[in-house]
Amino acid sequence: MLRGAITICLAILAMPAGAAPCAPPPSPIVDIASNRFYIDDKHSVIDPALYEKRKAAIKPLEDFRAEIARMASRALKGDREAGLCVGSWLATWAKGGALLGRMHTHQSDYERKWALAAFALSYHHARDFIGPEDRAEILPWFEKVAEVSSRFFDNPGRRRNNHYYWLGLAVGASGHLTGNKAHQAFMRASFEAGLSEIAREGDLPQETARGIRALHYNNYALVPLVMMAEIAALNGEDWYARHNGALHRLAAFVLEGQRDPAPISAKAGGAQLPLEARAMSWLPFYERRFPERLSAYPALRKAKLWAAPLGGDLNAAAAAWIRETPRPATP
Repeated sequence: MLRGAITICLAILAMPAGAAPCAPPPSPIVDIASNRFYIDDKHSVIDPALYEKRKAAIKPLEDFRAEIARMASRALKGDREAGLCVGSWLATWAKGGALLGRMHTHQSDYERKWALAAFALSYHHARDFIGPEDRAEILPWFEKVAEVSSRFFDNPGRRRNNHYYWLGLAVGASGHLTGNKAHQAFMRASFEAGLSEIAREGDLPQETARGIRALHYNNYALVPLVMMAEIAALNGEDWYARHNGALHRLAAFVLEGQRDPAPISAKAGGAQLPLEARAMSWLPFYERRFPERLSAYPALRKAKLWAAPLGGDLNAAAAAWIRETPRPATP
């Protein structure tokens, strides 16, 4: 017993200043029982009771996701212990078969793909500190979750809207880590589908059909499209230039809509709900790569943004991912 106590004390003393031991993770969530909360044909009006029900149902999953993102963000800044904890927590969930059980509703499938995207991006942020034993558990689990998640769109009747792009990001972020070529191809197909939907005016018609949330959902769809382009950039590919720079048209549409929502309000048939800068989680990556494209939007420049679905500290992530001189703007 004395030897064990001495070992623990020595381990704590050996930790970097300010570091804390890794707390035990919460129990793995295998099944997801979530619910939809929009009650109109345009999926724009929220039922408060249904929203609270969904919020309560997924709180344990979102709490885990947020804590993983917080630790991954610290790891991005060199906190080794935080990075080790990311690996330990994800490995525990991998061993427990998290996210591989029953998805009770379509909304549950949505929650799973959002979780996979967050976990894969958090892993990427902390990867330098994740040991081989944890990697051996996590990466095959990512592949399994990506595989079952992608089956949701095996049905050709499913609309290829923002959910398809978020799934492309989730499967692609996993594929980038695991080297799974099929999952990388799935991301490419999702990205291409998104770009092919962008209208000449710059919007995504399926998202503009969301009425008072048209601006919100054009922005929400833009997030995974930008992140997929950034993953491609890590592999030396310029996806921003594809389809004659369609992604830039969508970004410009959202930027202008955030500044003056009147045109999109007229197009969508309803006054738009405000789009807060904190929802524009693609900004740190996009501005770092194309700073001139935000020169007309001083209120949005250098925004400090954090989003658990993308692994936490977006400014730190963008700085880590984009180290070279930003590319010139694409028409």
